[in-house]
Amino acid sequence: MKYDSGSVPNYDALIVGAGFAGIYQLYHLRKLGYQVKLIEAGSDIGGIWYWNCYPGARVDSLGAIYQFSDPTLWEDWDYSEKFPSWQEVRAYFDHVDSKWDVRKDCIFNTRVVKAWFNEATHLWHIEGANGEEWTARYFIPCLGFASKPNIPEFKDHNKYKGNSWHTALWPQEDYDMTDKKVAVIGTGASAVQVIQEASKVAAHVTVFQRTPNLTIPMRQRKITKEENKKLKDHYPELFEVRKTTFAGFEFDMLPQGVIETENPERERLFREVWETGAFNWWLGNFNDVLIDPIANRKQYE
Repeated sequence: MKYDSGSVPNYDALIVGAGFAGIYQLYHLRKLGYQVKLIEAGSDIGGIWYWNCYPGARVDSLGAIYQFSDPTLWEDWDYSEKFPSWQEVRAYFDHVDSKWDVRKDCIFNTRVVKAWFNEATHLWHIEGANGEEWTARYFIPCLGFASKPNIPEFKDHNKYKGNSWHTALWPQEDYDMTDKKVAVIGTGASAVQVIQEASKVAAHVTVFQRTPNLTIPMRQRKITKEENKKLKDHYPELFEVRKTTFAGFEFDMLPQGVIETENPERERLFREVWETGAFNWWLGNFNDVLIDPIANRKQYE
């Protein structure tokens, strides 16, 4: 591409967001010879796992597939639990940095607030919240689908004298809830995790719930070194499978529906999926439980 005089960019590419996607883009583009930087609002890599550090936060996917498929990364990395905690995922990103040298090309504590394409110079102009400016040939936002917390306007919230946080903006230094009165608004995934941890130490926990929620067993457990070694024999296969399934997991919907499956086979399959736990009950079940009210009722029963 030909540039007008004085339109040489600061970088070939600028990436926003230091989660899985942003880190991979940085690694891949550098390999291709591009001059590239990654801008991150937080003070470290990890994306959602930089921000998600509230009590009980952990991965809801099998640890074996919750990582990059590059063998140089997984050959000498093991998760210690079936569903890793946020602390262990952060340790994984440290491991990635030790191999890929990610941090040296990251600009931390910088939130991008504006980006526009200049038709005359054929460059992207990117601006940070503190007045920083950059230009680049390519602009690649890797923001994630849930990176902006929803914080409702509660009446008289400004008069509240206690500590108040959204789970997505939990203090990095943590907060000790021991012997405190704790109120949790909502019963989504994050709330359920916080409630369970708060209940162990708080003097009292009050949950404000608009709509009743349903939780199912995770079947969480420790993973031994020997199990990890055996799992790695199947890693290449698992990484390929997750590219082809509906939700990107190592499993998929069953090929048949509830209505067309007679008992006792229907009951056997329901029990099998239930005992497996986690997202299998939702996305590895009969293929009509999410779309057919009758099938869904059978599942619930």
